[in-house]
This record gives sequence, structure tokens and C-alpha cells, in this order.
Amino acid sequence: VLGKQSVFEIIKNNKKKIIEIAIEEAKFKELPKFFNTNKIIIKDKKFFTKIKEADFPDQGYAVCVEREKDKDIEKYLNAINNFIVLDNINDPRNIGSIIRTCVAMNMPNIVVEKKFFKHSNQLINKTASGATEYANIFRVSNIGNTLRYLIKKNYQLYGFDSNKTAETIKSKFWSTHNAFVFGAEDEGIKYNNKKLIDKLVKINTTDEMESLNVSNSVAAFLGIFDLLKN
Repeated sequence: VLGKQSVFEIIKNNKKKIIEIAIEEAKFKELPKFFNTNKIIIKDKKFFTKIKEADFPDQGYAVCVEREKDKDIEKYLNAINNFIVLDNINDPRNIGSIIRTCVAMNMPNIVVEKKFFKHSNQLINKTASGATEYANIFRVSNIGNTLRYLIKKNYQLYGFDSNKTAETIKSKFWSTHNAFVFGAEDEGIKYNNKKLIDKLVKINTTDEMESLNVSNSVAAFLGIFDLLKN
């Protein structure tokens, strides 16, 4: 994991087993007290360029952690009222931005497809800016099967769609146990998954710009949710 904020949150949160922390020499003098200096190695800029998997600022900080185990959604159901479900969303920047927004807006339970999310994805972690440390991320093989499971557990499913048939959000529409499903920008929610949805809703936008980037849609909805929940 690279980037100052992401590395700081991993170390502060103290949930992952840290194998090694790599830092540029100039950064060593600036470290907060919560760093374990015994695990730190000093590296030059070439090292960070070499280990980066995408083009983003590494800021001279990196941490190597033990691989995470996947969370079992079944074990969390009793404690979770609301899920954000990402259907066919594959852009790592969108996924990272959504994770950051969900944590910030206190809806940190996110279902995502395994093929699009790896805990080691540097771009997701960098974009999330440390929020992955505070999110419950459930990696699943099949979104449709997960939606069917949530239905059996009495969750209501709400899908976000810019289509004219979707109901514009004007008031609280959700139940006590909910899954809010967002689809990819080009295709939306997959056809077979859309058939499982209890209600399709949309965020009111202008005629000139009928849809939003999916990460912006999640942010807009969570702002609406926070305003309307009481």
C-alpha cells in the first residue's frame, strides 16, 4: 500500500499485521510517534517507482502487510442494516472513491465483485485514502446470488437508475434492512439483477446532464440519506 494517508491509517488502526514499512529518508524525521521504527526501512525514490502498479503520487511512503482474509457476509448480518452493493463496477478509482465516501458518511458496508476488488490494489487503496481500514468490504463471486441471499434475509433491494421509469427521490423510501445497488455507468445494473430489485430510484438531475459518475451518485445519495433518515 502506497501513499501517506493510506499508510498512516493502516498503522494507526493497528488491525493488519505489518511486515515492513518503507519510507524515503527525508520523511523519516517527520514521522508521528505511532510508527514502529523497528519495521522501517529507508528507500530511495527509485524503489517507490519500481513497486508502484499505477501512475499516482506515492509521497515516499509504503507499507507491506499480511494478506487479508475475506469477510463472510453471513456473520455480519445481525449488525448491519444497510449495504452498498456495486454491480459490475470495475474502475479502481471509482471503487476507492466510493469506499472513502461510504466510510465518511457512516455507511461502510460494501459488497463488491472479487474480480474487481483486491485488497492489494494500490490504486484503490490510494484513492480511498485510508478508508479501507474502516470499511467492511465483502468480496463476492456473484452479485446476483448475494442479492438473492439478502432477499431471503428480509433485506429490501433498491437500485439506482437514470431511466425515466425510476422514481425520483423526494422522501424516505427505504426500510429497516436495505441493500442499495449501483451499476456500472455504461450498462447500469445487470438485467438479471435488476429483476430482483424492489424499487428503482434516481437522483434528480438536469435535462442537460441526466446521469452522474457512479462515485458521485453514491455520494449524492448518502447525502440525501443522511438528510431524510430522521
